[in-house]
Amino acid sequence: MRTYHKPGLVPAIVLAITLFSASIVVAKTELITNGTFDTNTNGWYNLPSTVGSITYEGTEGHTATGAAYVQNLSTSTSTTSNGGAQCVSLPLPISSYYMIEGWVKVPTQSNSTATGYIKLGFYSTTNCSGSQLADTFDTNTVSVGSDWTFVRKIVNTSSVSTAQSVEVRLYVRKSGSGSAYAYFDDISFFPSNANAVTISAFTANAEPAAGPAAWPSIALAGVAATGLGALLWIRRQPRAS
Repeated sequence: MRTYHKPGLVPAIVLAITLFSASIVVAKTELITNGTFDTNTNGWYNLPSTVGSITYEGTEGHTATGAAYVQNLSTSTSTTSNGGAQCVSLPLPISSYYMIEGWVKVPTQSNSTATGYIKLGFYSTTNCSGSQLADTFDTNTVSVGSDWTFVRKIVNTSSVSTAQSVEVRLYVRKSGSGSAYAYFDDISFFPSNANAVTISAFTANAEPAAGPAAWPSIALAGVAATGLGALLWIRRQPRAS
């Protein structure tokens, strides 16, 4: 038996690979409605209603046809973020951690300042009304000229512990008076547990041929996995910036 140590994991994870086949169980409570945009953008609205726009695009899509076409239509020369959103009512008590993730594509366009990202705004009401709680949370941004790119943010809710709802915002940020756009797909928002990935119960005798150099960072995404299936799940996860 060999034990491999993969550098750069937080927390550090030691995988003792002695067996071959196993199972994987994904424990994920999805809170987003229609995050895949397979046939429409039902459940989403323009934000704000005057200069943000979210519509269905049937010729685009990350893993399947269908995506959200999000526009920032502001004529302001200042830097603005506008687009589309969905209000999610949070089951109480709220989780200590949530995960927001998805895929963003920002094609080359006339406004070269365009970027795409996801922002969360928490509210103490159940319908995203009234004053927003102090903290907001942004994923990494995707620059203009980028193909489909994975974005993700793990949110610690200690600073928004009184929240009862969250507005999930698909934003296009831009400067200058020209409009800008981006595509969004496979948007997911769910409770997450910082200790949610476990690896155990291998059942045969082998090692992955690729060796430890092929193992990427693990994502703390509310997933419980066992055996080699867990290792394979970890290998499949996209890297977030």
